[in-house]
Amino acid sequence: MFLAKKATYSCYFVYKEVLCMIELRLKEFRKKLGLSQREVSDIMKITQAYYWKWEKGKSFPNAQQIIELCDIFQCTPNDLFGIHGVYSASMNDLDQSWSSLLIRSWYVFLTCFVDTWR
Repeated sequence: MFLAKKATYSCYFVYKEVLCMIELRLKEFRKKLGLSQREVSDIMKITQAYYWKWEKGKSFPNAQQIIELCDIFQCTPNDLFGIHGVYSASMNDLDQSWSSLLIRSWYVFLTCFVDTWR
């Protein structure tokens, strides 16, 4: 029982760390492109308040929304989550089928991860 609690406790902090990282990265990528929260939310067809919650860490985008954010910000999921050194090739160097597989793999992983800890 103690091990189960400890594992849950550790996962909780990993989840919170991911939330903190994505909220900082969303704002950084948005400002780098010179976009407002309203403009990003309009592109994604969501409310500004909904997007605002992501940047403030009050909510978390689902896997499909993460893919949309990566398209808007011209980045990879690794960039969005601040994960570096996972692979050395940039997205431009990867062929279309590999990048598609990578995005879909992230989609499955994030869907499972987010749904587990909500």
